[in-house]
Amino acid sequence: MAYNMISELTSEKKYWKIKARVLRIWEFKQNINDVDSFGLDMLLIDEKGNTIQGTIWKADIPYFRDILQKNEIYTISGFRVTPPKKSHRCSEHSNAIQVARNTFVRHIPNCQDPIPFEKFQFVKYESLRERVDQDLYLTDYVGELITMSHSTNTYTKKQMTKKRDLRIRDERKNEIMVTLWRTTADNFNEDFIISEQKKGPVVIVIAAVAVRIYGGDLTLSACSATTYYVNLDIPEVVQLKNMYKLNLIVKDDNGSTFLLVFRKIVEELIGLPIQLLLPQMINEQHEQQTLFPRALQNIIGMTKIFQMIITR
Repeated sequence: MAYNMISELTSEKKYWKIKARVLRIWEFKQNINDVDSFGLDMLLIDEKGNTIQGTIWKADIPYFRDILQKNEIYTISGFRVTPPKKSHRCSEHSNAIQVARNTFVRHIPNCQDPIPFEKFQFVKYESLRERVDQDLYLTDYVGELITMSHSTNTYTKKQMTKKRDLRIRDERKNEIMVTLWRTTADNFNEDFIISEQKKGPVVIVIAAVAVRIYGGDLTLSACSATTYYVNLDIPEVVQLKNMYKLNLIVKDDNGSTFLLVFRKIVEELIGLPIQLLLPQMINEQHEQQTLFPRALQNIIGMTKIFQMIITR
């Protein structure tokens, strides 16, 4: 039997069959301090890149908990197409699906179908204010990690809970605090992040967060649907990792021109990784009150061969 595309799903038809990857799966909780969940939620994607949110009620979780796994591909049939959630949506699909104990779910191990492993609906910093306390759709955001706190205990809604704060920065240098709660705060892999920072900039994709105002500032607050990713190989992350650039004036026997060079070329010119240059620049600025670090002064007068691409 042929499969239906996720974009085709409507409540007008009773029987559907899809082939999809489980992008994310989580226990849905209304509040961060809730111990019990209402059920399992999941985000599915098909080969066309279309997504839909699915729900498994709490009573039916035992039938699927060991079957459905993140990143795996399944055929799913016999589910109900329902209206989407009234809040905390992770997909822009006009419907959702409900998976029950009579739904047939078949795992396809080692499936090589070109179904994406992730999809985000990134929101720019300038658009965040219109989402404050508007939780119909959760927010996906990307930024370079600037600081992170340890996981600490704090009181919220008269209960003790775990909390961890991250500060991330977008390509326009806008900084925002991200607050992780409970298991998300505890499970944040601090050691891995530190090891990645030794290699270069760490870019965090934080998926499915709520936008809040705290102390007059915009913040991103995690919920039960929130997932984070580190240094994903996607254009938005690559752009942030390579946003370090240097303006040069170069000349030969015929004249001079301006060149704009990015991270990799800068590192080749100065013979130093960016992650080592930045602390050096900060120290020299404090000691010598200069904005032009020694590592960059050393390249003045160098003779290099540049290969250039001219675009219109």
